Amino acid sequence: MDGLDNIKNCDVAFINKSKKDYIVIKKLFECSCAVQNEGLACFSEENVNYLKSNSKRQILSFDSDPPGVKSSLNITKLYGFEYCNVPRPYLSDGI
Repeated sequence: MDGLDNIKNCDVAFINKSKKDYIVIKKLFECSCAVQNEGLACFSEENVNYLKSNSKRQILSFDSDPPGVKSSLNITKLYGFEYCNVPRPYLSDGI
């Protein structure tokens, strides 16, 4: 995880799908980090324990396309994270 050191004593840890998303979100929200892809392999037991012990809530932000939503649902269910995806209707607008 990139930026994991930003997650310390946070109310909310914002977990982004990519370095690009992380760079943008970090300008607005200091307690953020990024994974390398939308796969489960990015969430080692050590990383999940770190996130949970250093934040009250964990919010996952992946893409709103079908693979991103599927991964979001699987990971949030498995680890008890919340998720924040761009609303699907915006996909048809090219956002």
